[in-house]
Amino acid sequence: MSARWFAACLVMAAFVSGLAGCGSLASGLMADGDLYRFESKMQDVEFGMTKTRVQQVMGSARQRLYEGNQEAWLWCQTSNSPKLADAFITVYFFNAQVAGIHTYGNRAEGTCENFFRRVEWLPDPQKSMAAKQRRRD
Repeated sequence: MSARWFAACLVMAAFVSGLAGCGSLASGLMADGDLYRFESKMQDVEFGMTKTRVQQVMGSARQRLYEGNQEAWLWCQTSNSPKLADAFITVYFFNAQVAGIHTYGNRAEGTCENFFRRVEWLPDPQKSMAAKQRRRD
């Protein structure tokens, strides 16, 4: 009887330690849940979308910049994990439609708002719209 009891305790201990490992994984994912949701929304932005539709997908931009007939909206999400980079997206508009999309990451410490890159305006927004190529760094 004591051998069965010992075996049952061993199985229970293994089960509990396994759950503890899952808990740390789950808490790591929960800590960066906002980052994962942000990156998912970034993928939903498409060329030709209107400003209104982009705002519905991404929410209000953290920054808005203007240059001639172009406009750039910038968003970011700070990571809570040292293993994951902060996520950034710059969406370029021409004639009120998405003409360019630039995504990048950053691992510097601090909140993401301190690390926006300089906006590189599209030399030919109409050509960029037609090419439909996202720029990733």
